[in-house]
Amino acid sequence: MSKRRKTRQEKIITELRNQLLKKPTASSVSLIDAAKKEISYTTQYVSVFSYNPVALRGDLLKIIITTCVIVGLELFLFFILKNRIIVLPIEA
Repeated sequence: MSKRRKTRQEKIITELRNQLLKKPTASSVSLIDAAKKEISYTTQYVSVFSYNPVALRGDLLKIIITTCVIVGLELFLFFILKNRIIVLPIEA
């Protein structure tokens, strides 16, 4: 079975990796440190939500309160009109 040939891009990547491993210069070390900090920073603050759960909770609470008030007013008006406490003047 023959070996798979490396592409030009793989050869360049391998050569650059070997250069970094052989001669760790100040710039390559600082680049590696910066990359590690960036990776640890991004992985540290990964969120499952695409929104702020605290803000969502507040919005849902406002919606629930408003809905309950509206339904309560509708029921109140229904019972007042059904028991003829208030009669609407209907002109025919």
